Parts: sequence; structure tokens; C-alpha cells
Amino acid sequence: MIVLKDVSKTFETQYGDIKAVRNINVEIKSGEIFGVIGHSGAGKSTLIRCLNLLEVPSAGQVIVDGEDLMGLSTKALNQRRKKIGMIFQHFYLMPSRTVMQNVAFPLRGTNLSKEEKRAKVESLLGLVGLSHRIQAYPSALSGGEKQRVAIARALANDPSVLLCDEATSALDPQTTKSILDLLKEVNEKLGLTIVLITHEMAVIKEICDRVAVMEGGAIKEIGDVFQVFSDPRSDVAKEFVASTNSLHKVYELIENDSPLVRLAKNEQLLKLTYKADNAQETLLHTAAERFGVKTNICFGNIELIQGRPLGSLIIIITGAEDSIESAVGYLEEQGVRVEVVSK
Repeated sequence: MIVLKDVSKTFETQYGDIKAVRNINVEIKSGEIFGVIGHSGAGKSTLIRCLNLLEVPSAGQVIVDGEDLMGLSTKALNQRRKKIGMIFQHFYLMPSRTVMQNVAFPLRGTNLSKEEKRAKVESLLGLVGLSHRIQAYPSALSGGEKQRVAIARALANDPSVLLCDEATSALDPQTTKSILDLLKEVNEKLGLTIVLITHEMAVIKEICDRVAVMEGGAIKEIGDVFQVFSDPRSDVAKEFVASTNSLHKVYELIENDSPLVRLAKNEQLLKLTYKADNAQETLLHTAAERFGVKTNICFGNIELIQGRPLGSLIIIITGAEDSIESAVGYLEEQGVRVEVVSK
């Protein structure tokens, strides 16, 4: 388990102090994949570097597997860091060394024999699907292959924690998917705790168990990924969730006065978010009959998050104001989140 208690990081510059991380309190469970998302400058990269003290916090405690890293000597901290692997956006492979030599590099100074080191490297390259590239040099590898080498290297010392600093940001969508699948496999096979930072909510949706949303150096929202997607509370979380589907296009349609979302008298444009793949038909039909309103579905979206269906609809509802209010109340009572987009 990783526990951050009142962690802050302030950088002193000639233009004044920059508070990159502000009073972070969070517990990351052993074996989970924990995501941290935020825009550039939100403090997420600084936060993840505080987890292994590559950035030493200005205040607070960083407790990993019951040990407060802030209280360790330099020698003890260096030893502890061997159990905290880290991969980066730009891979940082040594160009003059082969794939095997890159992966074996963290094993220098260990008590393993030459044969044991080779066996370990071969095992790790098998895990990441690169056994056939063992003698290749980084210049001959694709971006995805380079990241696989970096993952194998990060696992060389059998870490309990793997930190991923924008690990897929330099990759195309298909390669990103393959790397995320690999990280999920590593998490399941090795029981690793993975902390992953990104600026893409699609990455969070694909792999994470829980997510923290950062803005201005602080955590604005934290929770189960399905919970945050189905009911985001902070403005920044709502923005990130909207970026993963096409429903946010409704605002462009309104701005362009599209006939699809143009409203007549006694009409409102609503966004519905529901948690069952067939809820909208029955509930909308019931609401229409019970409260004397009409509903027209403009467009919608449904996806699986953590194996659970989550759907959204943009609808136009027509009727007297009190009837619409009653219909909205009924939908909310049934667990549908309703947002008034325009009226």
C-alpha cells in the first residue's frame, strides 16, 4: 500500500514560489491500478515523482509498504527505490546497448550470476513479448517495442510498485492499447501496484481501478473509475469524462443552431446518464405516459467501463414546465443522472 499524508511540493524560483502539489492525502491499495489525470501543469508528474522521492516533498509523508521514505538515509532510500520501478514517456533506453543489455542494466551489483541474469532477462522479455528482439538495438525498435523494453527493465528488480509517467503519450492509439493490455497483464500476473499518470481519460477508462483528478496541484475528485465516469462531481472531471465520447458535440450543435437540437416552445434539451443498457427505453416511455410529455432521442452513446454498461443520451423533451419537472424527478428517482443542456 502507498499512503500519502499531507504531501506538498513547492519549487522556489526567481519569480516566486510555485506550489506544484498541495496537501495531497491518498491511499493506494496494494495490487490496484491507480490513475492520476490532469491537464498540463496540474501537478501530476510532480506527484508521481514524489512517490519515489525523485522529487523530495516540501512537507508530508510518503509511506510505501509501511515504510516512510522521508525518514530513510540516502543509502536506504536507494535500496528502497529498487522495489519501485518506473517507466517514462520517452523510454530512456541506452542506444549503444542491446535490448538484453538494457534490461540487464538494473541487475548490476546484484549477487546473481551471469547465467542467472541472462535467464531473468529472457524471462522478462518473454513476459513483454520481445524474446525475438533480445539482440536488437533501440534504433531498430518501434515505439511500442521500446516501451516494452522499458517495462521489462523496470521489472528487473522485482518491484512491488510500478510508476508510469505518461507511458503511452508518445504512442499511436493501437500501440497504446497493446501497452495498456500489457500493463494489465503484468498487474495480474505479478500482483504489482501500478500508479499511472496521464492526460487522457480514455487511458483511465481502459485500465484503471480508481482515479484521482488533479487541478492546480490539488486532487479535485477521487473514486472508482465507473463512479467518476457515471457521476463526475468536479468541473474538471466532467470535462475529462465528456472528452471520451461524442456527446459534448451537442454544444457545438447548439452554437451552430443545428436543426437537430433546435428547441421550440415548451421544449428542453437534456443529457441523461444511465447505468443499464436498456434503461432508457422503458423509463422514457413510462415518463412520457405518466407525465404527459414527449421525448425525442437526438443521439446517444453506450460503453463498457470495468465490465459494466454506462450509457448517455441527448434528448428533447416537450411538455408543460411542471410536467417536464415531474418527468425529470421521476428519472432521477430511477437512478438516471439528468442535466439540462438548454431550454
